[in-house]
Amino acid sequence: MKNYALKNITRDMEEFSFNTSVARLMEYVNALQKYDNEAEKNVTFYQNCIEDLIRMIAPFAPHFAEELWEITDHKDSVFAEEYPLVNEQALVKDETEYAIQINSKIKAKMMIGEGLSNDEIQAVVCANPEIAAQIAGKTVKKCIVVKGRLVNLIVG
Repeated sequence: MKNYALKNITRDMEEFSFNTSVARLMEYVNALQKYDNEAEKNVTFYQNCIEDLIRMIAPFAPHFAEELWEITDHKDSVFAEEYPLVNEQALVKDETEYAIQINSKIKAKMMIGEGLSNDEIQAVVCANPEIAAQIAGKTVKKCIVVKGRLVNLIVG
């Protein structure tokens, strides 16, 4: 999430589209809050993410960023630090969320790996216990796959 937010914030700042930059910052904060609520978390990773957030906020709210930087036990100015860099390799997705439909009605959502053929996608979907229970005893007449978006199983 950090690299996605950072890439978009940087691009939006270069285009003077500050409102969308702030929206990306808010998305990042929401993701951090969600991670903070998880039972098991990597504290060092979380702290690094918070420090990156402060660096990203600095151009928009310099006094607030300086205060947060000081609260996180840093002695120098946040502006003495490098702005975080985007790791482009971290932006490459290996899975995509698909909406799974049965007879054109959404029944589930699931993550499916990239690079699979339509037949492989159908096999993964049909192997899902939730979907398998709903199509048990029925014949899949047709499987419509819209790559990266949805799978529609027509059953009868």
